[in-house]
Amino acid sequence: MKNAVSRIVVIVAALLLTSIPSFADDAGYPISISTVLGIYIPAAKSNVIKTGLMGGLKVDTLYTDFFGIEGDIGFLSTSTDNGTANALLVSLQTVYPFLVRRNLTPFATLGVGGIIFTDMEKHESSPTLNVGVGVKYFLTDNLALRGDLRDVMTVSNANNNLEITVGVSYLIGAGKRRAVSP
Repeated sequence: MKNAVSRIVVIVAALLLTSIPSFADDAGYPISISTVLGIYIPAAKSNVIKTGLMGGLKVDTLYTDFFGIEGDIGFLSTSTDNGTANALLVSLQTVYPFLVRRNLTPFATLGVGGIIFTDMEKHESSPTLNVGVGVKYFLTDNLALRGDLRDVMTVSNANNNLEITVGVSYLIGAGKRRAVSP
């Protein structure tokens, strides 16, 4: 059963990530594709996994100047008391830019997703809720540096985990509305 749920979550995430560009074309805002690297810090009370490195891909766009969506998929490599563990982190969240400046766009996020361990016999996958903040600093109209801080709560055990990432964003279709892109 858990394996089937994991596959469904991955399929839904893939469909959402591929559909964001078509939604964005209708709204007239640029699409942002970001590659990120960072760390995943499990809750202090977690006895399953340890702090690990992660990398991922984020795709986002705005629908208005102050509301957008973002889909992301990340790969987590970590250790446990019994060896190593690898997991996929998938999520879909709303994005709320605020205090927007020409080269700097801070934003807040709120979303849902899942953590899917590749070794299902040893680790339990779980739906997640996440809330976070981030910032993009634009170097050019099409290129920005990005930083994110997210609280990722695993629903199965109510652990609050921390995800910290930095990366580079490339905007497709950037124009005069570029300054408000999350």
